[in-house]
Amino acid sequence: METKTEQKAKPMYHILTNRNFLYVFLGNSIGHYTFYFFIYVLPFVIYEMTNSPFAMSTMRAIEMIPPILLGLVIGVIIDRYNRKMILLLSIALQVLCITFIVVGMYQSFITIWMIYVVGFFVFLFSNMFNNTYHSIIPQIVAKDELTEANSLQMMIMSIFRIAGPAVVLSIVALIGYEQGFIICIIGLVLLFTFVTLLQLDSIEKEEQPEKKEKKSFVKDIKEGWHELTSNKTLWTLTLIILGLNISQSTTGAVFIFNVIDNLEAEIGQVGLVQSVTGIGALLGSLLARKTKEKFNRGQVMLFMMTISFTSQIIYFLAPNYIILACGTFLMGSSVSIVNIHFMTIRQETTPNHLLGRVSGTTLMLSNLAMPIAYLLVGGIGEWVNVKYMFLVSASITLSMLFVAFKARISRFT
Repeated sequence: METKTEQKAKPMYHILTNRNFLYVFLGNSIGHYTFYFFIYVLPFVIYEMTNSPFAMSTMRAIEMIPPILLGLVIGVIIDRYNRKMILLLSIALQVLCITFIVVGMYQSFITIWMIYVVGFFVFLFSNMFNNTYHSIIPQIVAKDELTEANSLQMMIMSIFRIAGPAVVLSIVALIGYEQGFIICIIGLVLLFTFVTLLQLDSIEKEEQPEKKEKKSFVKDIKEGWHELTSNKTLWTLTLIILGLNISQSTTGAVFIFNVIDNLEAEIGQVGLVQSVTGIGALLGSLLARKTKEKFNRGQVMLFMMTISFTSQIIYFLAPNYIILACGTFLMGSSVSIVNIHFMTIRQETTPNHLLGRVSGTTLMLSNLAMPIAYLLVGGIGEWVNVKYMFLVSASITLSMLFVAFKARISRFT
C-alpha cells in the first residue's frame, strides 16, 4: 500500500524525468508566457488606434476564426505529417507575422486592417501549434499520467497568468508596445530551440504506420468526424463546451473595455484583475487530480459550471475592479478544472492517429459561434452599457447547466 501511495504522490514531478515531455513543457511554458506580450498588448494598440469596443471585439472574433474555418484541415495535417516539423513551422511563421507588425509600427505604415490580417495568421499558426502539442502528449506520456501532465501544464500556465498580465503590462508601460512584441518574438525563438530537441520520429513510426497510406483530405476528415460523434461522452461534452464558449466569448468581447470604461481602471489594475484569474486557474489545476479521485468527472464539471455562472453575476454587479477580481478568481478556477478534465477525456478515449482530427473538430465546434458573439456584442456595446452583456453570459451558462443535467453528465467517469 505504501508503494501505491508513493506512486500517487509523485507523478507530476516524476513525469519531468521524461526528456521529451520536459522539452515541450519548458519550451511551451516560455512560449506561452512571452505570447502574453502579444495577446495583452494587441487590444491596447487597437484601442489607441480606434477608441472603439467594436474594433477590439472584432480582433477577438478574428482570433476565433482559424480553428473554425481551418480546424479540420489542420487536424488532418497533424495526423498525416511529421508533428515535430509542424511544431517548428508553426512557430517560425508566428515569428515572421509578429515581426511584420513590429516593423510596421516602427515605420508607421501599419493600419487596423493590416493588424486584422496579420493577427489572423498569428492565431492560425498558434492554433496549429497548440493542436499539435496536444496531440503529441499521449505519444510521449503514459495513459495513466495524462491527467498529471495536463494538470502540470495548466498549473505552470496559471502561475504565468498570475504574474503575466501585471508584469507584462507594467513592462510594456515602461518600454512601449513595439518592444513588448519583440519580447514575444524572443520567447518564440526559445520555444523553437526546445522543439528541435524533441525526438518523435521513432515514436511516430511505431504508433502510426497508417500515415503511409494515401487518403483524400475529405476521407480523413470524415474519419475524424465519425470518431468524435460515435464517442457519446466526448460528443456530449463537446456540445456543452460549445455553449460555454459562447458564454465566455460574450464576456470576453467587452471585459477589458468594461474595466477601462465603466470601472475606470488603469492599465496596472487591468493587469491585476487578469492576474487574479490566474490565481484561480492555479488553484483549479492543483485540485483537478483530487477532484477526479473523489468524484466523477461529470459531477466535477457540473459544479464548476455553477461556479462560472456565479462569477458572471459578480461581473455584472461589481462596483469596482477589486470585486470584479473576485469573479475572475472563480472563473479562472472553474474553467481550469473543466478544461483539464475535458482534454484528458479527449486524449484517453481517442486513438492517437486520430487525435489531431478529433481535436481539430472539437475545437472547431467549441469555437463555432464565438466570432459571431464577439461581433454582435461589440456592436451592441456601441449603443448600450457593456456590463449588461454579463447577464447574457450568465443566461447562456445557466442554459448549459440545464442541458448538462438532462444529458446526465454526472454519470461520466
